[in-house]
Amino acid sequence: MPSIGVRERRHLPFGCAGALRVRSLSCFCPACARRGISSVTRRWAIEVFDTNSRTSPTIPGTLTGFSRSCINRCGAPDNQVSTIRKILFAGIRLLATVGLLWALLGRVDLSRALEIIRHTSPPLVAAALIALLAGTPVVALRWHIILSAETPSPGVGRLLKIVLVGMFFNQLLPTGVGGDAVRAWRCRKLGIGLGAAIRSILLDRACGYAGLVAVYGASLPALLRILPDARQRSFVVAVFAVALSGLLGLLLLDQLPRPLLRHRLVAPLAELSRNSRRLFTRPKSSSAVLALSLCGIGLGILAFKFVGSSVGARLSLASWVTIMPPVTLIQLLPVSLAGWGVREVVLVVALASFGVPAEAALATSVLAGLCLAAVGLPGGLIWLANWDVARPGGPARPGSVSEPGRAPKCQHDQRSSL
Repeated sequence: MPSIGVRERRHLPFGCAGALRVRSLSCFCPACARRGISSVTRRWAIEVFDTNSRTSPTIPGTLTGFSRSCINRCGAPDNQVSTIRKILFAGIRLLATVGLLWALLGRVDLSRALEIIRHTSPPLVAAALIALLAGTPVVALRWHIILSAETPSPGVGRLLKIVLVGMFFNQLLPTGVGGDAVRAWRCRKLGIGLGAAIRSILLDRACGYAGLVAVYGASLPALLRILPDARQRSFVVAVFAVALSGLLGLLLLDQLPRPLLRHRLVAPLAELSRNSRRLFTRPKSSSAVLALSLCGIGLGILAFKFVGSSVGARLSLASWVTIMPPVTLIQLLPVSLAGWGVREVVLVVALASFGVPAEAALATSVLAGLCLAAVGLPGGLIWLANWDVARPGGPARPGSVSEPGRAPKCQHDQRSSL
């Protein structure tokens, strides 16, 4: 049996107000025991002590991992299952995207839509790109305000680079949250605690969602007056009711019974609920965050107006304000790749109520998707060059990512390393 030593780290690096003790304990691996292999796993018990108080409250947490000899024998099946699951979900999304586009193309003259795209107005498309690019500093500033409430922020400029990297991976990865995961990873490389990074990103998303629901509610009466079909009116009301229920549920989720709050899926959402209410108890921060959310939504709507006008769908800005909130909310459903397919179907149906031909609506959606992909391209360059995590005057700090078998580092808040 391989011997597992005892390792202790008495103090957190970078002057954190706490101490971290990491102790390795031996235990038998069930998979190896079934095979008659004498092997062990390593279990780390993590305790965080507050050095500023006489008492030392313990924050329990365990991380279980296989030793090197055990990984080679029984760690592979779990990795294979995880890989198969990811491939399966990506395949389902791909099939949904292809199926939606196939069903749409059966009702739309594709040659006519391509002709409309070929005769688009380049200045208006350029204006749409500028509007989308102008929205990225708004998102970075909102994220900076949210992150600064919990831990020192690396600055708006550096967060802007990370936002662009996240936009690039949102278009590249099959899942809609892939960009957020990359944002948290890049923050970790800057020394920000992973927990603080994830909480700030989720709260940033929640604030953007709240602004979108607010715009939807304000424009809903005008939309109901425009829609001619009673079924369409019922559908948009149902979408708003579901969106509003989700927002209220997010704000009140931590009020559930205590046994439910202990569930591993509910506990992070309950923590997000508490953080959301804590943010809205600060009038200065909450008003700035909501104003930035509305500004970002307005720039996105303006970009779609420019794209629509470039293909001949010359609707007023007020019309686009009523169209885009339900389209964006429905597009958030994780059923397709980067929203492709869902956005096209919903926009074709929505713009038909405003007298826009299906071919022009499809051209608008495709051009808008291409503009979003183009805006994310600088993020790919930033990621390749590591410009978002590079230190001023030198390369990225080499020890910023914890190595296998070593205790995770915490730069700002000892709670973030758990």
